[in-house]
Amino acid sequence: MKLTFLIPFLLLPLVASHAASPNTFHITTYGAKGDGQTINTAAIQKAIDACHAIGGGTVLVPKGVFVSGSLQLRSRVTLQIAQDALLRGSPNIADYAIETAELHWSAYWKFAASQWKQCLIYAEDAEEIGIEGPGTIDGQGGRERKVFPNANDPRRPMLIRFVSCRKVTVRHVNLIDPASFTTFFVRSEDVHIERVTIRSRHSPNGDGLDFDGCRRVRIKDCDLATGDDAIGPKTFHPDWPNEDFEISGCRITSRWHAIRIGCESIAPTRRLTLRDCTFTQCQGGIKIEANEGALLEDLSFSGIEMNKVCQPFMVLASRFAFSAHGKSTRPPVGRIRKVRFAEIRVNAGVGDDVGLQTGKEGNGDPFERLCAAVVTRPGNRIEDVSFTNIEFTHPGGGTAEQASRLDVGELLESSNYLKWATPFDGELPASALYLRHVKGVRLENVRITLEKPDARAFIAGDDIEGLTLQGVLARSPAPVPGLAKLADARDVVEIDCRVDCGANVPVLVPPTEGELLRLTELRTRSAALDQEIQQKADQADAAERKPKPNLLIIYADDLGYGDLQCYNPGRGKIPTPHLDKLAAQGMRFTDGHSSSGVCSPSRYTLLTGRYHWRTRLQNGIVGVFGAPLIAPDRVTIATVAKGAGYRTACIGKWHLGWNWPIPADQRPLFDVGKTSPVTTDAHRAAWRKAFSQPIGDGPTAHGFDEYFGVDIPNWPPFCFIENSRLLGVPSEFLPAPLLEQNQASIGGPALQGWKLEPILPALGDRATHFIAEQARAGQPFLLYLPLTSPHTPLAVNQAWRGRSGLNEYADLVMETDALVGRVLQSLDDRGVAENTLVVFTSDNGCAPYIGLSDLETMGHHPSGPLRGAKADAWEGGHRVPFIIRWPGTVKPGSVCGQLVQQSDLLATFAEMLGAKLPDNAGEDSVSLLPLLQGRDQPVRDHGVGTSIGGTPALRSGSWKYIPAPGSGGWGKGGDQSQPVQLYNLDEDLGETRNLAAARPEKVAEMKALLDQLIANGRSNPGTTQKNDVEVVRYPRITTPKNRGNRADDSK
Repeated sequence: MKLTFLIPFLLLPLVASHAASPNTFHITTYGAKGDGQTINTAAIQKAIDACHAIGGGTVLVPKGVFVSGSLQLRSRVTLQIAQDALLRGSPNIADYAIETAELHWSAYWKFAASQWKQCLIYAEDAEEIGIEGPGTIDGQGGRERKVFPNANDPRRPMLIRFVSCRKVTVRHVNLIDPASFTTFFVRSEDVHIERVTIRSRHSPNGDGLDFDGCRRVRIKDCDLATGDDAIGPKTFHPDWPNEDFEISGCRITSRWHAIRIGCESIAPTRRLTLRDCTFTQCQGGIKIEANEGALLEDLSFSGIEMNKVCQPFMVLASRFAFSAHGKSTRPPVGRIRKVRFAEIRVNAGVGDDVGLQTGKEGNGDPFERLCAAVVTRPGNRIEDVSFTNIEFTHPGGGTAEQASRLDVGELLESSNYLKWATPFDGELPASALYLRHVKGVRLENVRITLEKPDARAFIAGDDIEGLTLQGVLARSPAPVPGLAKLADARDVVEIDCRVDCGANVPVLVPPTEGELLRLTELRTRSAALDQEIQQKADQADAAERKPKPNLLIIYADDLGYGDLQCYNPGRGKIPTPHLDKLAAQGMRFTDGHSSSGVCSPSRYTLLTGRYHWRTRLQNGIVGVFGAPLIAPDRVTIATVAKGAGYRTACIGKWHLGWNWPIPADQRPLFDVGKTSPVTTDAHRAAWRKAFSQPIGDGPTAHGFDEYFGVDIPNWPPFCFIENSRLLGVPSEFLPAPLLEQNQASIGGPALQGWKLEPILPALGDRATHFIAEQARAGQPFLLYLPLTSPHTPLAVNQAWRGRSGLNEYADLVMETDALVGRVLQSLDDRGVAENTLVVFTSDNGCAPYIGLSDLETMGHHPSGPLRGAKADAWEGGHRVPFIIRWPGTVKPGSVCGQLVQQSDLLATFAEMLGAKLPDNAGEDSVSLLPLLQGRDQPVRDHGVGTSIGGTPALRSGSWKYIPAPGSGGWGKGGDQSQPVQLYNLDEDLGETRNLAAARPEKVAEMKALLDQLIANGRSNPGTTQKNDVEVVRYPRITTPKNRGNRADDSK
C-alpha cells in the first residue's frame, strides 16, 4: 500500500549485537543438561555470571531442552538460543526468584502482586544486554498450563522482564506460552525488538510486548499472536513517560487488542508511530485509552491492513469509577490530542478465535456491530484527530433502536464504568464512527461500505466542535438515515461527500425531537451522577485518610493455656506482665484453639484458613528437611495482605517445609538423628553444594516479601535463613553438649560456633527493625512473628536464668514475655501502635517433657484447668492463649467466651481489607470481626482439631467428641475400654466425665457432623471442595511413648 502520511520520527540507534563475540560461554560447560528434566538454573546462571565477569559476551543455549527457573541477565551479556534449542520455564514456583528489587509502580498499581517480581529471565539496572535466537523460550503457561493451572494465581511468572535497563536487544527468537505477560520493559531506554515471534494466544494475561516508562523503542518485523494486548505501552509512575516509539512491519493477531496505548497510565505517552502492519482476528485494533489522567499525544498509525477486527479504532478519554492504582479518589479524566490514522484498510467483524475476555465466541454478536469511536466525558475534549485515506468495510446489522440512542454516552459516564472490552457492548448509534465531546476531527477520502442493511447513520455524535467531512463516500445495501446524525455540533464542514444506499438521503441528518429530549435528560442525569460519584469518592477519601491497620501476629511455640497470669490467676506462678498488659488493652478469648496439638499442622491452618488434616499431614509434623506443605496456589494471610498493598514479612520459625536441594542418595550426610558424628570432607562438600543454592517454596513463595529466621531451632540446619538462602554454609555437626544440654532433639549440619541462646533475641532485633522501616516508609505491614520459644531447646539467656524461681522452662516463658513487650514497645516508639492490630497466640499447649510434674508440684499448672498438654486431643493440647488488641475497635479488657480458631484470622483479615476470598481458599475460616466490634454472638457452630496421632476432636456448641479412647497423643490416662469420648465442656471443662455411653444419640449426631465436614472439603459456607488426600477419619491409636516428667493428664 502506498504511504501518503508519515510524521517525522527520531530514529533509534541500533544496539550492537554480541552474536559474533569471541567470548562465548556454553551452558553445558557449567553443568547444564538438555534432557527436558534437569533444573538448570544454577548452571545457566553460572555461565551468565562468568561471561559478565570478563566484560561480556554470549551465553549459548545449544540444541536440547533446558529447563530453568529465574535467570538474571547481566550487563554486556547476550543470551543466545541456538537453532533447535528450547529454554523451558520450570513448572515449580520455587524455581522463580522473588527477591528482586521493588518495582517502582508497586505503590501506584493495586494489581501489583508477587507475580510481577517473578519471571523466567529478568535484568535490573543493566546495559547492553540481549536475547537472540533462532531458538525458543517456552514458559509452559499456555493451553496446557503446566505452570500454574489456576489462571488467577497471583504468582504466575512473566517470561521476560527488564527494569531500568539501557541498550536492550531482543531479536530473532520465539517466545511461547508465558504464564503471564510475555515481555515487560520497565523504565528502559534504547530497546530494539526485531523478528520476534510470540505465541501466547492461550495464556491468561498473555500480553505480548508491554512497556512502562520507556524511551526510544523500536519494534520491527515481529509476528505476534497473543491472548491479551499484543503491544501495550503503559505508565505506572507519574514521573516516567513513554516516549519515541517506532513500530513497523508487524503481523498481529490477538484475542484482545493489537495495540493498546495508555491503559491505567498516569504519565504521558507521546511520539509513537505504527506503520506497515497487519492485524487479523483481533477483538480491537487500535485502542487509545486515557482513563487514569494521562496525556496521550502525537500518535500516528498508517499503512495498516485489518481483517476481522471487531472495533478497529477506539479513542477513549475517561476515568474509572475508582482508580486502578489503589487510590479511592477518582483520577482526573485523561487527555488525548494529535492522533493521525492514514492509509488504513479495514474489514471489520468477529473472527473465529476472539472472545477470550468478552466471553462471546464465534459470531461475536453484538460485538460485530461495534464501530470506531472517539469519546470522552463532559467538560473534556479529545482534540485534533484525523482519518485520511481509510477504506472501512463493516458487517452492518444495526437496529432502529440503536440508531435512536444518541444518549448512549450515558453508559460511558455511569459510575459502573470499568468494562475492559468496550463501554458500549455494541449499542452505538453509528455504523462507522461515534463522536462525543470532541474538537477538531477530520475525515478525508474515507470509504465506508456496509455488508448488511443497517438502520443507523454512518456517523453519529453529540457535542462536537469542529468537524470536517471531505470526500467521504458511504455505501449501504439498503436505505440509511444519512451520512451523519449530529446533535449540538458546531463548525461542521462538509465537502464532496456522498451516500449510496438506493435512496436519496441527506448527508447531515438532524436528530429527532425525542432524541434531543433524551440528550437533555442525559446531561441532567450525568451532572447529578457526577455529583453522586464525587460524594462517594469524598467519603472514600475520608476513609482512606485513616491508614490501613498494620497486622502483627506473634505466635508462641508450646506455650500452655495456663502459662499466662491473665489466664490462670490462681494456679499460674510465672510472671507475664507484658502479655497480661496486652490482654488488658484488648480482648482475651477463653475458648480459642489451634488446629492441632503440635506445631506444623497449626501453622498451616493459621496461615491458610484451612484445616491441616485436609492435606497429606494426617498426623505428626513436617519432618527434618521435609517437603513444602503449602501448595503453590494456596491463598494465605500474606497473599491477602500483599494484594491489599501491604508489606509482608515472616520472622521466626517456619516449619512448613522447603524444597531442599538435597539429593536422596546424600540424605544420610545431612540427617543423622540424635547423634553428633565426626564431620568429614564428604559431609562438608555435600553441605557446601546443597546449602549454597536457594531453597525454594518457603515463606517468600507464599506471599511474604521477606523472611528471616530458623526453620526449626532444635533441628538442622543450625543457621539463620534469609529469604531463600542460608546465611552461611554449615561446616560441622552440632556439638553433642548442645544436643544434650538444651534438648536440641536432632543433630545435623551447623555453622561453626553456632549457639542456641542468640536465636530469640535475633528475632526480636529483626522484628523491631522491620517495624521501624515500615513506619518510616508509611506503608501498612503484616508481620508474622512465629517465635521459637518456649519450645525446646530451653536456651535461656543469662539475664533470665533463674528469674522465675521454678525451672528453665518458666525462665524461658519470662524471656518470651519480655521479647513480646519489646516488640510492642517498638510499635509505641514508632507511633504506629494505635493503628496496629496485634494477635498473640500459641501453636499448641505446653510440652509434657519440660518438667511438668515438677512445675505442678511447685504450684504452676501450664494447662490451667484443662486436661492434657501438647500433642493431645484433650483441651490442654490445643486450647491456647488467644489475645487480640486493636485500638479504637476492640474494647480494652474485654473477655470473649465464643469458640474461635486460628484458622479464622484469614477471613478476618480479608474482611478488614475488603478482599474477597475465592471459593477454594480459607475453607475453614470465619471472620472474627463481629466479635472484635463487640457483638458477643457465635461466629462458628463447630470446630475441629487433632492430636499428634491424627485423632480428631470435634466441637459443636459445648459438646466435644473424640472418636477414640485416650488422648491420641502423649497424654496418659483415660478409659481405654470406651471407643469414643463425649464431653459437655460447659459443665466439665476438665473432661473428667465421658458421656458417650449415656448419650448415644449425641454421639451419632457428632459423628455425622464430622463425616460431613470431612466430605464437604470445607466447614464454612461455600461450594464443596476436595481434600488433598483421603482423610483418615478414625486413626488407630496405640499407647504413646512417655515423653518425660509429667503429672497425670487428668489433672
